[in-house]
Amino acid sequence: MFQEQSKSQQRERGQQERVRTQYRSRFPGNITCPYCGASVPSSMELCPECHHPLHTGTCTYCGSAMDADDQFCPECGGPRQGITCPQCGNLNFRSFCNKCNAPLDELATEEMEKAKNDPVFIKMVQLAKQMAAMEERLLHAAQSVAEEQHEEPVADFSQAAELSDEEKALVEQYKQMMEQLGLPPMETPKPSTPVQTAAPKTRQSLIIGGTQEELQALREEYSRSLQEMNDLMSQLIPDPGTSPQIQRNYYSARKLPVITTEVRRERVAWVCNLCGCHHNQPSECAEPDLGGTWIYQDVVVTTKKYV
Repeated sequence: MFQEQSKSQQRERGQQERVRTQYRSRFPGNITCPYCGASVPSSMELCPECHHPLHTGTCTYCGSAMDADDQFCPECGGPRQGITCPQCGNLNFRSFCNKCNAPLDELATEEMEKAKNDPVFIKMVQLAKQMAAMEERLLHAAQSVAEEQHEEPVADFSQAAELSDEEKALVEQYKQMMEQLGLPPMETPKPSTPVQTAAPKTRQSLIIGGTQEELQALREEYSRSLQEMNDLMSQLIPDPGTSPQIQRNYYSARKLPVITTEVRRERVAWVCNLCGCHHNQPSECAEPDLGGTWIYQDVVVTTKKYV
């Protein structure tokens, strides 16, 4: 939850909403997209189907007025035909790429420079780096707790699934922590048939080696950092007197990059039972009905998105 905003911030946000309302009121009802023919609300700037501009009289980069035959905005020079992003190849009609958030024109470049010198945004970037390191520590601590739940398999699954009240509370804390990180909680699969072992070991408490205390302390520290990030985000307020397009540039220049790394299993080849040859697909084999086996490899995939 954000902290209560000051009256001045509330006034500025009210002014922004009035600007947006005035913009929407200029285009009441529905219109037909001149590019793809879709029927869309006329208050929209770009067609949601083909992503082309709907209003020839307004610049989508800065919000200035344009004549119908203008190929470039007389105010900012934005091209009516759009800008192709040099990084991802996406066609855009705004100052920032709506796919990879790359700056595409002079307006975007200027706003990026302002963001680099914005003390609030600087704090946000520093805090985001700290939180990223904290999330990794949280995951390691959570995995340590999860590993403590693994016991020697026993034949009676109903007894193995029972947890003490203390353990149930810890598991619930773990689930809540994973939800905060946007990750699904790990589940321990059970074998389909009972596995007999020697005499089962005595159940041990999940509070081993200070793992639970460490996890709880990390969760509290992360929660405080998250609150601090929310407070900083509430301070990001563009000039209420500017157009919606310029205000959008303000926020686009202050998006935080989030880099995630995951390991995916990808198919490498299919080994047929006919001759043991490697194929890209079973259909390449002369006798695919004889079956075969897929070969997989782990691939590390790094993705970058902005929030």
